[in-house]
Amino acid sequence: MENTKKEKMKKKVYWLHSHFLFSTGGTRFVFEVVSYLKKQYEITIVVERTSDEWRKKYKKLGINIVEISPLSSNNLLYWLFFPYFLLQNFLKLKKIISRKDIIVSSMFPMNFLSIPLSRKTINYCFEPFAFFYDKDLQKSFPLFSKILLQLLSFFFSPFDKWGTLHSQKLLAINPSVGKLIEKTYKRKPDAYTYLGVDTDFFSPKIAPINPKKNKPVILFHSTDYSPLKGTDYLIKALRFLKNYDFYLLISETLANITQKKHLEKLINKYKLSKKIRFLGHLPYKKLPKYYTYADIYCFTGNPEAMGASAASLSVLEASASELSVIRSIGNKDEVIAGKTGLLVDPRDSRELAIALKKLIKNKTLRRNMGKNGRQHILKNYTWPKVAKTVSEEIEKLF
Repeated sequence: MENTKKEKMKKKVYWLHSHFLFSTGGTRFVFEVVSYLKKQYEITIVVERTSDEWRKKYKKLGINIVEISPLSSNNLLYWLFFPYFLLQNFLKLKKIISRKDIIVSSMFPMNFLSIPLSRKTINYCFEPFAFFYDKDLQKSFPLFSKILLQLLSFFFSPFDKWGTLHSQKLLAINPSVGKLIEKTYKRKPDAYTYLGVDTDFFSPKIAPINPKKNKPVILFHSTDYSPLKGTDYLIKALRFLKNYDFYLLISETLANITQKKHLEKLINKYKLSKKIRFLGHLPYKKLPKYYTYADIYCFTGNPEAMGASAASLSVLEASASELSVIRSIGNKDEVIAGKTGLLVDPRDSRELAIALKKLIKNKTLRRNMGKNGRQHILKNYTWPKVAKTVSEEIEKLF
């Protein structure tokens, strides 16, 4: 009876997100944060679309998830008929949410829709909406898609900017992302939450996929095959290290056959086929085993791409697993240069090669950086700490 009363007394919060169709990124962030917020608030998640996997996860948490659209922003038809879906989503949300309810929104168009729905809004901006503002990303698409993105940006980026500017609170991951947000939206974030890591799930105590001791130095890299991830930078740098005993494992967050073939041609060109293996998509539950198997994690995102190197959850997960890290410049918080890893400009192949060589040759340095990295994560990057910051901003609206 007492527990029931407490549940009734919880303040109501709606979290609006575009879709839950992938296993990482914003999808993972929202799940981890609300798993802590649900202790304080009655949380309802609203998305355009979700996968069965995430529906089950939220059900297990005891959080209601509402799906309001047959299509979402990862579908071409959605953008071709965007005004229709925008209106339909607004009408459905209006039936669910009252003007008194608090809304946390993440990803366009939810930041735009939240403003006319409620007087109490928080916009969590992971990064400026890349499809609208990242010219390098637009260039990476085929001609038709490129033209479509440019048209969408012209007509609908004002909606995104309006939603961001008129939200009562604006949150961002870190100051590096904050600079991009301020440049794009002309508004400085009210607070930074940073990212979090489940340090029990990502831990050096997790058994690796292969316990073999006499193995080459294992490099680990994750890509979605877009130019933003800089996988080609890493391959180009490795051509200078062919005589060293290493092996690169590449996992994918998204499949892209065309871009993968481009990388395979590059690998063959530099005669690296015996030193590189594509793993395909790794289930989230297997990631810790690969981190503990590897010796060096390589994050080589393009420093000039919109948000590509301003924040990386994979870097933090690797550090939590006591893995030494080579990271792109563009963020000074996630890696302490020289202590938990090395910061490089991956566009300079020789600079990246020198950093790789330094860690490949020095096992003691790798181990020390890994241990320092985990301590850095335990102190600064935990989900309870992220949720606490979000909760403090929510409380300011009550």
